[in-house]
Amino acid sequence: IGQYAHGNEPSHHIPYLYNAVGRPDKARATVLRIMETLYSSEPDGLCGNDDCGQMSAWYVLSALDRYPVCPGLVPVSDGSPGAESAAATLPASGSPPSSGVNVAAADSAPERIVTNPWFEMDSDIFTDSLRVAIGGEGEISWRVVGEGDFRPYEGPFTLTENCTLEAFSRRGGRQSFVTRCTVHKAFNDRDVELHSKYSGQYSAGGPTGLIDGRRGGVNWRTGGWQGYQDCDFEAVVDLRSVRPVKSISAGFLQDARSWIWMPKEVEFAVSKDGENYRTVATLSSGVAETDMTIQTWECSAAVRESGRYVKVTARNFGTIPQWHPGAGYPAFIFIDEITIL
Repeated sequence: IGQYAHGNEPSHHIPYLYNAVGRPDKARATVLRIMETLYSSEPDGLCGNDDCGQMSAWYVLSALDRYPVCPGLVPVSDGSPGAESAAATLPASGSPPSSGVNVAAADSAPERIVTNPWFEMDSDIFTDSLRVAIGGEGEISWRVVGEGDFRPYEGPFTLTENCTLEAFSRRGGRQSFVTRCTVHKAFNDRDVELHSKYSGQYSAGGPTGLIDGRRGGVNWRTGGWQGYQDCDFEAVVDLRSVRPVKSISAGFLQDARSWIWMPKEVEFAVSKDGENYRTVATLSSGVAETDMTIQTWECSAAVRESGRYVKVTARNFGTIPQWHPGAGYPAFIFIDEITIL
């Protein structure tokens, strides 16, 4: 079905995403098409391996019109059961027996869904101010978290500080889930120049991702970290004028299973002219190379300096050792957020 391969189990939720954009009719049509064309009672009746029963489970739950797109949340009916009747045996739990499993009639209308609202903005990072609009259906309510209750959305608004926004839609007595978005005001008084080349897979949005004031979390797969493989890291932050420097810090991450190690050594240096640097701190994390815990390290130093340029150098872990499954390959350095105060 186009680029959709039902034999690839991680794609099994895709047809149901039509519900999330307010088109349950398309969800119904696609699910029925899959059930009717990609399953049969023949020897090759499954279009892919029934890994742990997933291919069969998809059919059964879809036939019941109860497929859980998000485990733990009540499935949304699109009105397309594949059976005239069904009975489900539930495990004993000590609770009174239920009256059964509700299955929509085959000719019933799709369950009405109120889609989540969305925030419209140029970026979730800004330097001066940020204009925000909210799109969606029905009556939209929104708020700035920590600044009171939800209020009706009346039109675009402007933000000038870090904050977290929330919004939901209501229509016909039904309410959507709450949409949440955090925006961040970045520093606008400095520039950064990279002397090393980051991996294209791990860019953190480019060079300015290192000085935007937003820190990457422990889950590095969300894209908040810059990754450097088979090289040391070096960058210079230009403060645009000579000023007092009281502290310098940089964040690093280790996930040894994924070939990411803490740097062997981190060096901070300060210069007034961009040519002559004085090393003000040399630090190491103390994290063992065999430590498989995913963790971050805020490498920081209190200094008493005056300068315009701050150089940060991190020495790569090097070649992955023999005890590791990736033995012989070059390791990564992951860095995010160079902070200078």
